[in-house]
Amino acid sequence: VYAMLETTQGEVHLLALDLISGSMRWSTSTGGSAPASGARVSFPSAIAAAGPDLVFCNGYGVLGKCDAATGEIAWLVPYRRRTNLLQGNFYNLRSPLRHSPIVVADGIAACMPADGGELIAVQISDGSVKWTAEVKTDSEFLGGYPGEGIAPGRFFLAGREIRCLNAATGSTLWTWP
Repeated sequence: VYAMLETTQGEVHLLALDLISGSMRWSTSTGGSAPASGARVSFPSAIAAAGPDLVFCNGYGVLGKCDAATGEIAWLVPYRRRTNLLQGNFYNLRSPLRHSPIVVADGIAACMPADGGELIAVQISDGSVKWTAEVKTDSEFLGGYPGEGIAPGRFFLAGREIRCLNAATGSTLWTWP
């Protein structure tokens, strides 16, 4: 079981817990900083498996990749945080952005950080940013299809319409309706 932990000191850690016993297998700092207001744990919408690795968004300005077995960090990439709460509901706990998962397709991971205000796609191998796209406040969900071959090279945004995006470029392939 993987989870993000915000400590009372404002640190953000990615944790691996044993599924059977609940004991901690490893913990690694993810960078960024959370408000030092109280410990809080969040679960895997911000964490995605990518082969033997995990890609994660800590919700405080950092995307990263680590080894799923050891927690060893391969890369950390900062993203531009949106701090003006009047420009959207990115901190609203009912916002779809709080619940959009990281999606993986063809060696690229995409996420919509709750504090970022944009869709970000990174190359999983090295963390380089492939493309970004502005998000329409809290009206869109990011999605994909788990499993090889179901929707290769595609990410999906759903809100007032469904948009199919090219994972490599971010360009819109089609919309419905």
